[in-house]
Amino acid sequence: MALPVDFDDTLARVEKLGITAEEPAKIRDHLVLAISTAAEQSQKSGDLAVGDLGFLDWSTKTLRRCEEAIHDEVCDPSKGQLKDEYKELMDKATSDDNVRQIAVVVTNVLAVVNPAIAVSSVIVYFALWLTKVGLNYWCKQPLP
Repeated sequence: MALPVDFDDTLARVEKLGITAEEPAKIRDHLVLAISTAAEQSQKSGDLAVGDLGFLDWSTKTLRRCEEAIHDEVCDPSKGQLKDEYKELMDKATSDDNVRQIAVVVTNVLAVVNPAIAVSSVIVYFALWLTKVGLNYWCKQPLP
């Protein structure tokens, strides 16, 4: 699946705001807010039913489900590191391309887990967070 058409504009706005320089925990906070915003917009358009959970609770639960799905996609649990096919991608990527390379993987996984949140803001923050945390480091850690 291709990146959303407004991905580059969203990434440029995030960079202009200085968010790319923030610590991973702050970027993750932006990610939860982006998921919540995408959920609200999808619910308004009738594409998503959040149910009895508030948007923040739903967003946090959805983030965990997305993290698990991305972790399953890119990490080799037997080695505690990136799967070989993703290691090569990351090794070849320049720092500018790193976010884009990770964003492509994130987009593909989010489109399966919940297409309503496969929007540029969520994809950008997810890719930035994974870049900041470091994919190999993240693959070595147990998921919460």
